[in-house]
Amino acid sequence: MREKQPIWIETPKKGDIPMRRITTIGGVCFLFVSIGRLAVAQPSHRMIAEPANLMLAFELTSFLEQHRHAIVWGVVGVAVLLLLIVALLVNTLRLHRVQQRLAASERQYRLLADHATDMIWTMDTRHRYTYISPSVKHLLGYSPEELFELPLQKRFTPESFATAQHLMAERQKNWRNGIPDNQPNCFELEQIRKDGSTVWTEVISNPILDEQGQPLGIVGITRDITDRKKAEEALLRSERSLKALIHEAPVGIGIVDKQGNLTDCNAALAAMIGYTREEVLQSSFEDFTHPDDLPREWELINKIWTNRASSYQLEKRYIHKNGNSIGVDVFASLVRDADDHLEFGFAFVTDISERKRVEAALRESEELYRALFEKNQAVKLIIDPATGNILEANSAASRFYGYSQAEFQTMQIMDINQLSEAEIRQEMHLALTEQKACFYFQHKLASGAIRDVEVYSGPISVGQQTLLYSIIHDITERKQMEEALRLSEACLRQVIDLVPHIIFARDRDGRFLLANKRTADLMNLSPDDVVGKTYPDFEECPAEYQQYLEDDRKVLETGQSMFIPQETYTAPDGSQRILQVAKIPYLVSGTDEQAVLGVAIDITAQKQMEAALRESEERLRVLLESTEDIILTFDTDGRIRYYNGATRYGIEQNDVIGKSTYEFFDEQEANTLLQDIHDVLRSGKSQTTEHAVTWQGKTLWFSDHSFPIRDAAGQIVAVGKISRNITKRKQTEDALIKANAAKDKLFGIIGHDLRNPIANLLGGTEMLKAHLRDHDQVVRISHELHTDTQRLWQFVEDLLAWAQIVQGNFSSQPETLELAAQIEQASQLLDSMAAHKQIRVTTSIETGVTVYADQHMLGIIVRNLLSNALKFTPDGGTVTIVAESHDEMITISVHDTGVGMNAHKLRRLFLIGERKISTPGTNREKGTGLGLILCKEFVEHQGGTIWVESQKGQGSTFSFTLPRGDPA
Repeated sequence: MREKQPIWIETPKKGDIPMRRITTIGGVCFLFVSIGRLAVAQPSHRMIAEPANLMLAFELTSFLEQHRHAIVWGVVGVAVLLLLIVALLVNTLRLHRVQQRLAASERQYRLLADHATDMIWTMDTRHRYTYISPSVKHLLGYSPEELFELPLQKRFTPESFATAQHLMAERQKNWRNGIPDNQPNCFELEQIRKDGSTVWTEVISNPILDEQGQPLGIVGITRDITDRKKAEEALLRSERSLKALIHEAPVGIGIVDKQGNLTDCNAALAAMIGYTREEVLQSSFEDFTHPDDLPREWELINKIWTNRASSYQLEKRYIHKNGNSIGVDVFASLVRDADDHLEFGFAFVTDISERKRVEAALRESEELYRALFEKNQAVKLIIDPATGNILEANSAASRFYGYSQAEFQTMQIMDINQLSEAEIRQEMHLALTEQKACFYFQHKLASGAIRDVEVYSGPISVGQQTLLYSIIHDITERKQMEEALRLSEACLRQVIDLVPHIIFARDRDGRFLLANKRTADLMNLSPDDVVGKTYPDFEECPAEYQQYLEDDRKVLETGQSMFIPQETYTAPDGSQRILQVAKIPYLVSGTDEQAVLGVAIDITAQKQMEAALRESEERLRVLLESTEDIILTFDTDGRIRYYNGATRYGIEQNDVIGKSTYEFFDEQEANTLLQDIHDVLRSGKSQTTEHAVTWQGKTLWFSDHSFPIRDAAGQIVAVGKISRNITKRKQTEDALIKANAAKDKLFGIIGHDLRNPIANLLGGTEMLKAHLRDHDQVVRISHELHTDTQRLWQFVEDLLAWAQIVQGNFSSQPETLELAAQIEQASQLLDSMAAHKQIRVTTSIETGVTVYADQHMLGIIVRNLLSNALKFTPDGGTVTIVAESHDEMITISVHDTGVGMNAHKLRRLFLIGERKISTPGTNREKGTGLGLILCKEFVEHQGGTIWVESQKGQGSTFSFTLPRGDPA
């Protein structure tokens, strides 16, 4: 077998080193590389070469065949050595470059950290400081060197040191266990300054990791948040004070939200109605209010809800858990913000059941290196103060403002800050020259929202350029909290000024820290004139001042509340007020000082009422025991519980109390008295009855007024009876009846005896008037005689009608009458009188209008009203009769253009008891004096009414109504 000739071939490149391979004798391939290194490949490889070099290759192959083992290992060793040298050179070069970049980066970020207003620090993995920024001097009072040497335990208060130890232990544990730790931590710690004072700080830390994610250390930033903590604590203290005022007040207080739901109440309100506070908050005020009082309260609530009233005060009744009614005084109002938007509503409820009891008794008796900037949670910007361009913004800034990093690099600070460009440049100048470090601005976000920010800004040098390094804190919530605190204080001030009770706060020396309007009014001062002063600072110091001071100090020393049922206050004018006072200790907001908070209710009026009640009861007792009337009260069983002791009837009080009427009267009379009591108990209404009793052999008449006596809940518990002896009145009434009967009989006789002669006289004058017209004098006399006789006839007719009414003998026969016809018939009788005075009488009544009336009565009414109108209308005047329909009644009116009447005469026109003197007419006509009285009696007898409208000199209109008649 012929051995195959060597062939050279081009081999593929491996990395940056071109390689060739050659097939050798014995199957071993040598690899030649461009830099002279030789390596061994696998025996199966082949090579390819140009023919001119074939002999050289063969000779070389023979040499190699003889010394192949030594050559191979020598070449391998040289190759390995060369590789190691090259790798070492490359790594050394790379390390040098990294160190250069790291040093540059470290210089840049150390420069940033050295000029930051917040304290920036780094720690190794054993929590030892490796860097502290100079700003620590401002924050804690230590230099960085001093803080390096200070033990961690001396830097924090005990509670915060424990928190820091726990956090460091957790991080060490996670690192040991290989748990990933790439998230920032944020926590609040209270640190001790060099001068011994403390400062609240917010600490934000981030782990520093290598490329494999292993921890190299920690980088962090520490920021002063003392002001924020103080604002939070002040708000909490204010809320606690308000809650203390509400929950410790001796009066009931309830608070409702914008929807009217009860959201809070104090223990006094719950105790007032017998429920727990939780039960009250699960209910509605309607559940406790007496049903009869709800409509009025809803009316008042709607007024303040619709801003038609600022508040309301109402006395009403609550239903206690035990079912009893209690009287309360409710003062309710709404609290609105500066824009008049509703915030909440409140009500002060005072138990006035005692006062109500007094009133009821009175009625009964008389009614973050890059992490520092990029990964830090604080918003940071680097700004060129010369142009206002934003050069860098960290991720927190992107999240906060809503702009990407690329967008920020195209923006200026003027695009964010809401001040004018001139104002912004002025502020940047102050920061650049370090005249001012902290600024408050309004910044606009990408969304268009405006946020309140606190900016700490200072100069930093980068190369040859001075830039502004700004840390931005969003303080919108803090501003809102401050506004909430301000609003809370304003609301509290408004509430206590609206309270009708005295509210005050005093320190240990008696100096007023708070005084509402009611307190200041009591001293004739304004609230501002009271606060900051003690009683001796005023011109008039109340005599009770030392007692007030002793009570205040006792509350502060014991830490217990104090209730004073009755305390006297002497006002500047010398008058004395009686107060009911409750005092509690409380901590003055923003200080460690204890003070006294007090609420006082002026009960002077209540005490005066109680005294008046006692005096009234005594007067009433004397009055009852001295009256000649018999006054009794009966229980529901009919037994006597009170007797005023009317000894004129020979009975003592002790002989009556507890007994029934059957022990004093016969059965029929006792039953009558007992029936009165049962009627009042059943109906609940008063009644008056008259009855006769036999007493000591005599018949006595009594007028009994029986009435129900109710308790505070409105239940009838007894019946009162006032009996008056009316025996003499009865005797007088009997005599009067007999006298009236005689008078009525006399009226009848007069009418009967005068009627026939006058009728004959009237007939004779008619004949005289008819047959002797040629004689003027006779005619005139006859006319006058006829007129007088006609007037006398009308008088007798009126007198007879009046007598029949008085005697009750006038019989009415109502029927449906055509009104126009009846008016025409009655007016014809007065045609001569109208013609004589040339008065035009017109009638405006539609055909078919009917009335339901007595024909005779209607005729008398129309005749008298028309005669009256003609009498008082001057010659040539007019009289108009009209009728109008109103539902079931017809109104007939007689209007004249006569002399009219004044108000005095109008008031007396229809009074029966008045002395009637006929007033002469315009032509001296005389009247009977009874006509209008008859009209009133007849109209009212038929279910109608009569009235007159008139003014002096403008005529009169007499109108009356009658029922509508049935249609024909």
